[in-house]
Amino acid sequence: MRFRNEIEYVTREIAKDPYLWREREGGYRRVNCPVFPYYIPYIIRGDTIVLLAVAHGHRDPYYWKSRGGL
Repeated sequence: MRFRNEIEYVTREIAKDPYLWREREGGYRRVNCPVFPYYIPYIIRGDTIVLLAVAHGHRDPYYWKSRGGL
């Protein structure tokens, strides 16, 4: 339940101001979760925010790209 609440919090923060986090090489942005070792990479397409993954921070940082993320 705590993990789900944290993911919901992070996604609300992204929705409030998606340009707050810097764009990384590859054209995506990334927000780290404050408590759990996860992050959410996302892209902005017009008025739409596309969440690419909920990725574990201790794994290969780009493993989600091979699963169709980018």
